[in-house]
Parts: sequence; structure tokens; C-alpha cells
Amino acid sequence: MISVPSGLGSIEGAFGLEERSSFAGANPRGKAMSIEDEIRTLQQIPMFRDLDVSKLKLMAFAGSRIKFRAGDVLFEEGDPPDAVYVILDGEVDVTRSGPAGDVLLARLGKTELIGEIGVLCNKCRNARIIAHTDVQALQIDKMTFMDIIQQVPRLAMAVIRELSERLEKANERLVTRD
Repeated sequence: MISVPSGLGSIEGAFGLEERSSFAGANPRGKAMSIEDEIRTLQQIPMFRDLDVSKLKLMAFAGSRIKFRAGDVLFEEGDPPDAVYVILDGEVDVTRSGPAGDVLLARLGKTELIGEIGVLCNKCRNARIIAHTDVQALQIDKMTFMDIIQQVPRLAMAVIRELSERLEKANERLVTRD
């Protein structure tokens, strides 16, 4: 279980924040993304908007930064739910298999969180995620994400609120489609 200390100093010491100003990779535009940039990106995600900076730092440092080229698959429909992803830069397509082939459900970009439904429900992935452009993402493994959710009630409520809003929008699309 991850300890979420209340003071920034202990998180900085625990995760070596004083030694890390940016990760080794560069975003598709060639500019290195600093931890401050990552935290600002996390703050733009509705689920994370109201979290303390210390919790955002914890997520940023607990996650792995990964790059995908346009056309790469982040995960397939039916894959096990091993992590959530925060899109730091670029766009992904969310597709699902249908009787007539793949159906594009959405195109998501910077600040979008993907993969949380499978992780929260402990169910296989219900969609395929493909990089539409070059993508840089923060991958937060399932255990870390669940530990943070359990330790930060405000985050748990924000996740419930965000998923409820998505369900409401999906219901509205179904009603207006006919």
C-alpha cells in the first residue's frame, strides 16, 4: 500500500523530487515535460482537479511515462486491466468491435484519463485504444491507482462523479440517436 503523506517534504524525499526536474523522454514536439507540467496536466483532469498537489506529485512519480507512435495500440479490447493512462500529449482513438467492424467511440486527447473503468470494475478492457497521433502518456499501475483512490476519499468521490456524468452523456446520446 502506498503511503500518502500530508506534507510535501516527505513525498519529495520519498520519491526523490529534489533530484528530478523532468523525465528522460521528450514529448512528440521535442520538449521535455517537467514534473510541474505533468502536475498541471493532472490538475486539468476533472477527477483530479481538486486534489492537493502532494497527491498529484505522488501520482506523477508513481507512474511511468510512455510514448506511442501513431497507430500503436495502447491496449486491446479484452486485455486485463493492469493500469490507467493519463494522456499528456497527443490523441487516441477509442474503438469497439461491432458486427460491421470496428466502431469509433471517441477521440480523446491531452488531460483525458483512460482505462479507469476496467481497473475500477476489475473487468477486461471494454474497448481498444489506438494512438491517433504520437502520444505521450502517464501510466499508473492498477495497484497504485486503487491505493490512492482508497486513501483519498475526495478522489473516490470525483471518480464517481465523473463516471456518473459519462453515463448520463451516454444515455443522452442513446435517447437522441433515434
